[in-house]
Amino acid sequence: MPARVGHPIEEAKLTRSFDSSVGRLVRPGAGRSAYIVSEAEAPIGRPDVLVVVASPSVVDKYIADGVRVPNVSASKLLFDFGSLNGRTEHMTRVESSLRGDGWSRSRARRLALAVHDSLAIEAKVSDWRGGLRQVSRFRRSFQRSALLLPAGISIDPLHEPLLAYGCGLLLSDAGRVEWRFEGATVEPPLWARLWALELVARSIESGSGYRVVSRAKRSIASR
Repeated sequence: MPARVGHPIEEAKLTRSFDSSVGRLVRPGAGRSAYIVSEAEAPIGRPDVLVVVASPSVVDKYIADGVRVPNVSASKLLFDFGSLNGRTEHMTRVESSLRGDGWSRSRARRLALAVHDSLAIEAKVSDWRGGLRQVSRFRRSFQRSALLLPAGISIDPLHEPLLAYGCGLLLSDAGRVEWRFEGATVEPPLWARLWALELVARSIESGSGYRVVSRAKRSIASR
């Protein structure tokens, strides 16, 4: 099985090629920025790369305020404050703790709506079926999903499965990534959008993620 040993290395090269191309592939729009999160801890599954488009002022303030979402369960609970449906004693204690930290449903909603787009990417060298299985786990938690493959792979068998999953296709050729086609956009629940914001904050603080800066902005900043 020695051929499999190199796959993680090759898949890492694919994700790096996406990182270097993301400024062309994702257009945040005025007043927004794209953030790269590697190996994001999705509610279910773990995409190789997550791109989150959000308001940078909101991201910066969210980090500075220090009032954070501790986990996915808490993110869900923030949009269910005061509900008695299926409420356990533990959930009541968690809600009380979140309120004590300064959380409210209106704050959670405002922060969630600051996330304008999210693109979860699974990179595979050859096993696109395995990639689609991974995508099926996390695709409902983000607005968009895509499979990232080497350009040399035969894509004829891919069209029907990708369409069925609403998944886009990115191809990497000599370190340059291009869209073959974009997938469907879904509307994830607000709690998932809030969790995407939390993932951005965590990645920035840990140094594993970053805000994408366009060449034009870098040029202006260097003058």
